[in-house]
Amino acid sequence: MLNGLSKTKALSFFWEIITLGTARARVIVFGLVLIFLAILPTDKLGRPGQFCVFKNFILPIFFRHHCPASGIFHDCFCPACGMTHGISRMMHGDFSGAFYYNHLSLFVFILILAIIFWDLKKIFRQKKVPPRGGGKATRRVVIGR
Repeated sequence: MLNGLSKTKALSFFWEIITLGTARARVIVFGLVLIFLAILPTDKLGRPGQFCVFKNFILPIFFRHHCPASGIFHDCFCPACGMTHGISRMMHGDFSGAFYYNHLSLFVFILILAIIFWDLKKIFRQKKVPPRGGGKATRRVVIGR
């Protein structure tokens, strides 16, 4: 069982991960997604568009269950369909296969890598503060400055 303080820390960390509210959360989540897509074979992901969050969940919310994807994005479903397959193909080194699944895959892949590297840079450039009792410097996050 978790005591009150541990439970609070666990909930805080869970909320941080869910909201992608910090550099650490973004590095963890995007890193795990890329690792997952590198390990899992692309053919195990199902057919493109089958689990498309954009087409199946986001557009119907805004268009009251009358998704315009069939009319606007004729013959390509929607801009996000095939993105997971495309990034998975990229993680396996197949750039032409990635382009086949979704033309924006390369852009999104580069964007994810840029976010990871930018946030890693933020994490490692936090101010080093010497401890009160002497010894080795530690990292400290300064909020609101």
